[in-house]
Amino acid sequence: MESHPGQNVGIGVEYFERAWKPGANIPAVTYRAGMIAMLQRVAPELAPLLQNKLEAVFQAAAEIPMEWIGPGVRSGFPFDPDDFLRRVREAA
Repeated sequence: MESHPGQNVGIGVEYFERAWKPGANIPAVTYRAGMIAMLQRVAPELAPLLQNKLEAVFQAAAEIPMEWIGPGVRSGFPFDPDDFLRRVREAA
């Protein structure tokens, strides 16, 4: 992949289709990954969990009930952030 310093770059869905298992729900996975990134901005305690319990972070993101935000304005996360962090902390 080329480097484009100082420029916005988009990644097409075809890249993910080649990189992930067949049948992966790409919109759902990228949505949940985006929620992890957003949570990391407001919950600094997530940073060490991302380093030490990355598998648990992904597992919690895959399992926690989450609403699709869709168009319009929404206040807060489409899932319970406290429940998410609890699930990660309690993972073995």
